[in-house]
Amino acid sequence: MGIRFDNPKRAFVGEECSFDREVPELISIGEGVVIAMRVTIVAHSSYIHEVAPVRIGSGVFLGAGCIILPGVTVGDHATVGAGAVVTKDVPERAIVGGNPAKVLRTDVEDHAEIYQRIHGRPKYL
Repeated sequence: MGIRFDNPKRAFVGEECSFDREVPELISIGEGVVIAMRVTIVAHSSYIHEVAPVRIGSGVFLGAGCIILPGVTVGDHATVGAGAVVTKDVPERAIVGGNPAKVLRTDVEDHAEIYQRIHGRPKYL
């Protein structure tokens, strides 16, 4: 058992990332996800005695050093800012940041669409 990727060939995981070792099967990651360095995703907390699944949607960008806590769903094409601590669900196409993370913007283009507009080709070729 382990972390579930919808399509591991279309995901990027940066250096020194940490995924829950106790219940990694509760973490699922969508297609086209970019996980920057030192991101932490946990599906359990011994301190508050919580075990809950974590779902990272498709086309999500997780900024460097952010922390995703148990029970959180990050909606498709959302962006989590560097160093954010995500304690609640993130809506689709939203940008969140801070500790605890708060919604900064909604209805934002996803990073793959922006890349294609700038470079004239899809991000994953």
